Amino acid sequence: MLSFDEIKTYTSTICEQIRWKKARPFIASEIENHIYDQRDAYMSDGDDEATATNKAIEQMGDAVSIGLELDKTHKPKAQWSLIILTGILMLIGAFVTYYIDTSKFSLNKFSIIPFIIAFGIFLICYYLDFTILGKYAITFYFAVLGVSILALFVSSEINGRAVWVFSRFSINLSYLSLIFPLVFALLVYAMRNRGYLGIILSGIGFCPLAIILSIIPTASGLILFTISSFAILSLSIFKGLFEVNKIRGLLLILIPAVIISLLAVLTIMQNGYYSSRMNTFWDPYSEIYGAGYVYVLLREFLSHAAFL
Repeated sequence: MLSFDEIKTYTSTICEQIRWKKARPFIASEIENHIYDQRDAYMSDGDDEATATNKAIEQMGDAVSIGLELDKTHKPKAQWSLIILTGILMLIGAFVTYYIDTSKFSLNKFSIIPFIIAFGIFLICYYLDFTILGKYAITFYFAVLGVSILALFVSSEINGRAVWVFSRFSINLSYLSLIFPLVFALLVYAMRNRGYLGIILSGIGFCPLAIILSIIPTASGLILFTISSFAILSLSIFKGLFEVNKIRGLLLILIPAVIISLLAVLTIMQNGYYSSRMNTFWDPYSEIYGAGYVYVLLREFLSHAAFL
């Protein structure tokens, strides 16, 4: 019974890497049959069932790597409904942005180009083979870290935040908080099978990314990244990627997480920038062309809202 559970766990790990769910049962059945055949061959040579099962699984190789390779050859058809829906939502977003730009509080800087670029990036990411990122996870981590640090040095400060300005366009560096969870997930993937050391290195890798978000600064981005990273690392430990005692592994990240959270709360309370943001939230008209700009627009729109 124990060998049966080990084989099932092994095949489940492989199938979790395959995005096309309809292909999973057939792949699992084929792999299990192969392991059973190899196990029986070892048992005929004199090995007991447990030893024969372990040998058969080891001969197959790393479950995650096999799953990623099988994912390349078992890809589902493109979901055109999802692509079209995304395009429609982006058009609605462009229309709403244009409508906001015509208000009396607007800076009249609407452009359709960012929406075109965003849709192009969406298509690239949709068809991108993300297993490539898994192969170069560490390289990708340090590349994003290096670009982020460079962006901080060449950025300008607008409304108290670091913004990368070029030509007529600008990119708020707080959007890095949307990229960093992917970067951290790749780091965790690279640290798998390294035991407690892998967990510690993952935690160390979290720190420079969090520091960058605090320098920008973006409290919401830092909170989003912290929660995402904690969830990624916790789930990885729970799924057995680090091959450690799950309770000890979770405690290893829970204690530092609580300490960091308390320090972050104290920092936010003592930071004049964030206290200013809270004051703007309560009285947005005091900063109508600054931090209160969006709040004023929302109030103006809602004051004329009506049920259809």
